[in-house]
Amino acid sequence: MSFMFHSLRHGLLALIPNFFPLLVLLAVMKIAGFALKPSTILVCSISFGLAVDDTIHVLSRFRRAMGEGLRLRTALQTAVRDTGPAILMTTLIVSAGFSLLMGSRFEVLFLVGFMTIVSAIAAVTADLFVFPAIIAAAWRRSERRSHASRKTQEAFGYEHRYIEVADAEPLGLVRRVGPAPGRLVTGPGPDAGGAWAGDRSGGRAAQ
Repeated sequence: MSFMFHSLRHGLLALIPNFFPLLVLLAVMKIAGFALKPSTILVCSISFGLAVDDTIHVLSRFRRAMGEGLRLRTALQTAVRDTGPAILMTTLIVSAGFSLLMGSRFEVLFLVGFMTIVSAIAAVTADLFVFPAIIAAAWRRSERRSHASRKTQEAFGYEHRYIEVADAEPLGLVRRVGPAPGRLVTGPGPDAGGAWAGDRSGGRAAQ
């Protein structure tokens, strides 16, 4: 996903909800007393694939919402609202299909069906609830660091002029150019998905 979105930070953040279903699955296996077998290991790879697919949808919609000029909270709500129904429907279809395997007398087939359903539910929970919380936390942390950096630069006598684009800087959606003597200018990076600041569709300038 780092290559897809041209952002190492986004790829690293996306690993957390992708590994969440695996941790839940291993915890359920431990509690239920299921041993690791080739069949159960196969289900672990399936659960990772389900989580990656959902994460791509959520992250892609979030980035597009930020490029449209929405605030962080609104962009997260838009991403969950727009992608949630499709993700939930996919989870229901996958769970309904694999639930048929739970009626089998063969233990292997039962485990595959049961574990796939557990991983699908864990994946949708991670992408619709855990992932937005991770994005918000990373955003606020980066915002605090950015604010501290600006204060430090102002202490050295810089006269800053900031151009903000959808408040997209903290997650790497904005490219910083400068600082030039007496002025620091920011604008959207190549993956911001929006127009340059000062454009009617893109952003605003603040002194």
